[in-house]
Amino acid sequence: MRNLALLLASVPILSGPGSMLGQKAAPSSPFSFRAWLENPPSLIVEDPTLDGPTVTLAGGDARRPHKPFTVDWGDGRLEEAFFPFRHTYQDLARDYTVTVTAHYDPGEASETVRVRFTSATFEFIRDPRIPRRVRVADAALDLGSTMPGYAPPGGLEGFAGADLAVPLPAWEYLLDVGHFLQMDFCNGDVDARSGSGLVVLSHPGFGGAYSLWYTQPVAVAADPSYLRRLCGLSSLYHELGHDLTLNTPARYRLGGRTDGPMSTVVSETLAQIMQHATAWEILNHPERYGLEEELADGLRRSALSAFSITARAYRDYVAQGCPFATYQGEGAGADRTFGTFMSLAYVFVQNAEERGAYRIPLKRTMALLQTFDEEDHTRYQERENDSFRATFLVAALSYGFDRDLRGRFRELRFALDDSVFAQMQARMAGK
Repeated sequence: MRNLALLLASVPILSGPGSMLGQKAAPSSPFSFRAWLENPPSLIVEDPTLDGPTVTLAGGDARRPHKPFTVDWGDGRLEEAFFPFRHTYQDLARDYTVTVTAHYDPGEASETVRVRFTSATFEFIRDPRIPRRVRVADAALDLGSTMPGYAPPGGLEGFAGADLAVPLPAWEYLLDVGHFLQMDFCNGDVDARSGSGLVVLSHPGFGGAYSLWYTQPVAVAADPSYLRRLCGLSSLYHELGHDLTLNTPARYRLGGRTDGPMSTVVSETLAQIMQHATAWEILNHPERYGLEEELADGLRRSALSAFSITARAYRDYVAQGCPFATYQGEGAGADRTFGTFMSLAYVFVQNAEERGAYRIPLKRTMALLQTFDEEDHTRYQERENDSFRATFLVAALSYGFDRDLRGRFRELRFALDDSVFAQMQARMAGK
């Protein structure tokens, strides 16, 4: 990140039922994904979903215990159950701490999560150097297209106030911070034909979130549930990552050239890396962005839950014998590239954690990828050219960390072309 003077301006105090936010300053202790890299916790409990007095807790346990979890709802009720858990509270005039305990043979593990029914006062301090770029729409919006053959989908709406876990200005500021960081990660080299802003739209019933990188303005569409809990924030940073990296470089954007069934591997690798790097940067500098404790904790839960998926996918890829693929294939069905792009993201995080830095390695990684040109596009689109697609990314990560990572990826059975690797590195000589 560029050096930012800590010139901070206050915004109004906001409050509302169900808010996840308190008033304490965010802790300054370092945030890290290292535990998931070295000895991953297996039990994960996501932020609660509230529907009136009824609370739903989602989560999981990588150790897959056969015995039901013990859930202490904090109101005197204990139960034995498997995820998801649901409970209806009688007294809504107070908050509750829920404890989930997993039972193993031998041992057990517990996690706690807060259920809030009372109105919480929320304060945040905005860094005025972060531009206001992201708008969470409260009504449907007509979207244009900057890419022939790519049309915006139907069924997009605005978000209702009840869809928001935190007040609208907070969501927009959190996303502005992510957009600001990711623009820096992309070296500011982003196609501006869609403008400098971004809009988040609701897609009821979709069940997920997705990027509309080719629209005008650029957009993210998400099921309303994504903004009802802070645990959706990391996924929104993922979609922001798609929006920006598919619009880079400005002179010859990757979108329309490296996405789709020919290869999701570049698009998904970069979105995963952007997602994790954004959370890491924010959580290691919460005071810089004026984030107080509960808000930072919500992002922390979201980030760790998201990275646990990356780590599990990497371990599954290795356990399955490293089924390397950069071509997704046509039609419906499982994405053959899933383990490949998750492994690329995992190795990036592994190296960034070892280095204790994400920003410079990611900017360098993007700088090499931003040399993409028509010749690269031709080679990239050859269906059988797995080695070019893989080497393009491995060369970029190697340049990012100033470290030859070919050996690491050959252990993961990546098909690599040493001549392409040398050509890519030569492009960056003297830069």
